Amino acid sequence: MRLDFLVPGIAKCGTTTLCALLGEHPEIFMPLGKDYRFLDLDDYAVRESGYERRFAEIRRERCIGDGNIWYTDATTEVISRERILERYPDIKLIFMVRDPIDRIESAFRDLHHHGARLYGTRCPRGLEEALARIPNLVDGTSYGARIDNYRRYLRDDQWIVVFLEDLAAEPIPQLQRCFDFLGVSPDVEITDTKRRRNPGDMKCFDSDELVAIQRDPTLAASLRNIPPKVQDELFPQLGLRLPASGLAIEWTSAAVELVVGRIGADIESFLADRGRAADVFPRFQRARELGQC
Repeated sequence: MRLDFLVPGIAKCGTTTLCALLGEHPEIFMPLGKDYRFLDLDDYAVRESGYERRFAEIRRERCIGDGNIWYTDATTEVISRERILERYPDIKLIFMVRDPIDRIESAFRDLHHHGARLYGTRCPRGLEEALARIPNLVDGTSYGARIDNYRRYLRDDQWIVVFLEDLAAEPIPQLQRCFDFLGVSPDVEITDTKRRRNPGDMKCFDSDELVAIQRDPTLAASLRNIPPKVQDELFPQLGLRLPASGLAIEWTSAAVELVVGRIGADIESFLADRGRAADVFPRFQRARELGQC
């Protein structure tokens, strides 16, 4: 199946929003939804027909794309890159990045929202403990390493990086840059360019009562009989799922030190390579300079 471009992450950096905006261009086709698990999985061959069905609505669009954050996940990026470039050697890639502190907080909230049900991961309430127990919270924020996995095998005209901060501040020039990169008309007007998809205020986390139910073998077995969509609708009404805004995120000195120590050099090198000053990521700059977020 033909595929002209991908938005392969980085996760929690605005990929859902960018995919939706790109999909409004009349010359671009983007399937509804993103992150369909395909080339990152060992059984990808048997999933191919399901993947192709996502593109059944293609009509006259001449640029076909998709979004999938699993292709830049630190645990699956190598095999994803090998399979993508084997199938689509001329594919174009648009990477999304944002302030590392903001990305980590967004990923932390997302793990509480989805983790136990979708990923089989119960995220600790405290950020410091979560960072220590779930390495990908930090590893996924090593933008240089994640993108280098691809750029070493690509021509310079096959990839670009979009900063979420730039897209939020000046969406029209950033979208025109993407359209020009993809070879479609850059002068198409996109409506409501300031909107955000998948915002943090839509996230929830499990209450203490729900956690206790999940840890009880008998009650947990009954819980699994309730479809996830029903849980998502019912549990907030019962007070078993609470708004993510109530999930306190405390950046202890140890948490800051862990993050800066793990990715500080990577982010510095990445920004230098992109010709960007450190203040494009103000919270991370503050963490490096003052040890505070």
